[in-house]
This record gives sequence, structure tokens and C-alpha cells, in this order.
Amino acid sequence: MRLKNPEVTCQELIWGDDEEHEQNEMWEEIQMTENKNLEELRNELEQSKQEKIQLEHQIQRKKNQLSYRENFSRKERSHRLIVCGAIFEKYFPVVKDLSEKELSEVLSSVNVTAFGRELDRAIEQMRKEVTE
Repeated sequence: MRLKNPEVTCQELIWGDDEEHEQNEMWEEIQMTENKNLEELRNELEQSKQEKIQLEHQIQRKKNQLSYRENFSRKERSHRLIVCGAIFEKYFPVVKDLSEKELSEVLSSVNVTAFGRELDRAIEQMRKEVTE
């Protein structure tokens, strides 16, 4: 085969003219850039999924902490009520034989205001003695 133009290189024969070659190179660059962008997007998606999992775990830990503290507060209150009830029974042993309803009725008929004032005075006196 004879070349019409001896100035034409083998590469030009393969690629055709320079304009077509440039277009092919541009197309390859665009594809590489798109592939790179796709890979970056995939990586970002994976990273976002990992962050989501971490945040879900953080939320669960906070919920557990909240639940623990709420239970702890309830346990403290329950313990305090039991201790106070035991002290009340110690000084008023007759209430041991009463039902909750009977105790409530008896206490509602008693002048608790006067008892409350006496109790406040006694507490105040005790605190003064402790600080002195």
C-alpha cells in the first residue's frame, strides 16, 4: 500500500486526523473523570453510611444513659420512701396493722397542720444542734 502523503505518520493512520484524535482523548478524559467522580460518590456514600451507624450508636448510648439515670432516681426515691415508712412505723407501731386505705383515712382526719409545724420545729432544733 502506498501512502498518498508521505508526511502522514502511522499514528495518524491509526487515529485519523488530529481533530479526531483530540476528540477521542477528550472523551477518554471525560470518562476517566466521570469514573473518578462515581468512585468518589461511592466512597462518600460508604462514609456517610458509616457515620450514620456511628450516630445511631451514639443515640442508643444516650438513651441507655437516660434510662439508667431515670431508673436510678426512681430507685433512690423508692428506697427513701421505704426507709421513711420504716421510721414512721417505728414511732407509730399501730400503723403496721392498718391497710393503706385505713391509714389514709386516719391521717386525713388528724390535724396534720399542727403535726407539720411540730415536725418543722423539731427538724430546725436538730439542725441547730448539729451545726453547733
